[in-house]
Amino acid sequence: MKSTLNFLFFTFITFSLFAQNGDKGVLPNYPTLKELHAPYETFAEEDASSAPLPKNLRSMAEWEELQGLTIAWQGTSGHKVILAQITKAARLETNVLILCNDSIVLKSCKSVLSSQNVDYSSNVTFIIRPTDSIWIRDYGGNPVYQNDVDTLGLVDWIYNRNRPNDNTSPIAVAKYLQMPYYQTITKPDDLVHTGGNFMSDGLGNAFSSKLVLEENTPAGAIKVSTKTEGQIDSIMQKYMGINRYTKMDVLPFDAIHHIDMHTKLLDEETLLMAEYPTGVADGPQIEANLQYVLNNFKTPYGKPYKVVRILSPPDATGKYPNTKGQYRTYSNMVFVNKTVIVPFYETKYDTTAKKILEKAMPGYKIVGVDCNSIIGSLGAIHCITKEVGVKEPLWITHEKKTDIADYNGQKIPVSARIQHIKGIKNAKIWYKTSTEQNFQSFDLAGNGNSWSGSFSNLPNNSIVQYYIESEANNGKKITRPITAPEGFYSFKLSNGISQTTDLQLNNLKIYPNPARAITCIEFENPNKGEFNISIFDVLGKKINTIHQGETEQGVQHFFFNAADYAKGFYFIKIKNKDSEVVRKVVVE
Repeated sequence: MKSTLNFLFFTFITFSLFAQNGDKGVLPNYPTLKELHAPYETFAEEDASSAPLPKNLRSMAEWEELQGLTIAWQGTSGHKVILAQITKAARLETNVLILCNDSIVLKSCKSVLSSQNVDYSSNVTFIIRPTDSIWIRDYGGNPVYQNDVDTLGLVDWIYNRNRPNDNTSPIAVAKYLQMPYYQTITKPDDLVHTGGNFMSDGLGNAFSSKLVLEENTPAGAIKVSTKTEGQIDSIMQKYMGINRYTKMDVLPFDAIHHIDMHTKLLDEETLLMAEYPTGVADGPQIEANLQYVLNNFKTPYGKPYKVVRILSPPDATGKYPNTKGQYRTYSNMVFVNKTVIVPFYETKYDTTAKKILEKAMPGYKIVGVDCNSIIGSLGAIHCITKEVGVKEPLWITHEKKTDIADYNGQKIPVSARIQHIKGIKNAKIWYKTSTEQNFQSFDLAGNGNSWSGSFSNLPNNSIVQYYIESEANNGKKITRPITAPEGFYSFKLSNGISQTTDLQLNNLKIYPNPARAITCIEFENPNKGEFNISIFDVLGKKINTIHQGETEQGVQHFFFNAADYAKGFYFIKIKNKDSEVVRKVVVE
């Protein structure tokens, strides 16, 4: 009840601000006071039918192959420029489906697209269908496959806003793409949920905030049958194929409590987490949620999750959400095949964020779209897009190889799960080492959906880069990662004899340097252990401690805000029990 009262208070304040900013009449990403007090409008009769629900459904992961990306042509003029820029980038990878309320909106939409130099003559489809708001992530249909890779359908939850056109709009997409459509509208399966508060790894594991629990109790804004957490889990298993449903505490300063504002799965094994300066805004709760996940859950392959941290920048006035600043986020991005579309805000922050994403997702084209005109409405790129998978996916899942510290020339096994509705013709590994220029390959042997082989005769003390390629019996081909050969997986080989703790050998980088705002310290840690990272002035006085404690193995990112320091020279000292390294940074 406390969180509900806080939410209502926030809604009142932000709705007033929203109207004062000249956006009156545009529906924000939270329920307005009018919606909260109006009786809930149910589905129209002609929209109420759906296909019989089959068994063995699998929720698609966002990085899987797409046939389309849907958006709703709504919002202010600034919002529509953002939609046009999304269309411009996405149409180069897939078909963009634009929902327009009527022919007048369609004409206006084409005019804006033209003004933004968007060619809508191909890979852009206009669907005349009324919507209430721009937030299609939350009310759009969720793609699922039968038996992993068979018939594609859309699952439509009850939207947690009193917006009937939004609530039923997935029907138009399902009808246009001629796919089955399933609804969670009948007791006891009448589930209220939102797409922004859901992410799946495609292997039966999913994450949300605990908002989904409150929405399906009497405290929820939309009145449905009360459900326990176990009952919600059962519905998600039945309709989405989710076998492990992890729910994290809501954040104190994220009023909509959607997980996509601060967390994102980059693949089955990697979590991207928003990070704030120490003790600021939602930073402590995000860290607590992360530790809860790491302490209690493993990847589908039984390994700890890899964590990539990315800054959450302050707004244009230097404020964070805890001091009434805007909730800027980079995690609110969307995969569109080989492109990732990311919200951008200011160059001094965006440059660092882009470098982190490029390193974490090799080969992907990172496209930034200015989201300053929409982030005040509590959403960005992910919130206003919704993906649709291909109808016959060639699906590859793979546990990435990790560094081998005791390599002595042995064969290194590698395996993948590969499926297609027509069956798999062949599969292979393409690889090269740091001593080679070109990729070479070896075949994988198949046993049903399981394919395996071995690396052999690899040189010691080298880095191996590799990717998987497969061909289905109908001739379709795909790689994993989808960005190969520009993107690839990699692992290191070493024999353990010449190990060193000298941090100067661990690729220490500080960027941007000169520094003006959020600045990243990046280095590779060969072994898990204790580190201290501090900032000193030119007189040797310690100014701040950035990190103190255990650091995981692998590439690490730590941040500080250069805007907190006077202009001049500073020194970053990174120290473990055996050695230390110092680097200079200039604050401008």
